[in-house]
Amino acid sequence: EPIKLLRELGPSAIETELRGLSPEMGGDIRIMQSFLKMISSILQSKRDFDLAQAYLALFLK
Repeated sequence: EPIKLLRELGPSAIETELRGLSPEMGGDIRIMQSFLKMISSILQSKRDFDLAQAYLALFLK
């Protein structure tokens, strides 16, 4: 599960992973969409709001 992987990584590794989602860095738009769906799911569960907010802020950077 992607969220479990992200929780195990340090801050710089998380930033690297999120930057790697973009097509310019070898990722794909569909992967970016999947990430946003994951964030949406976290927010809808009303758990880990701070975590989702932090990941989203890095993603939008």
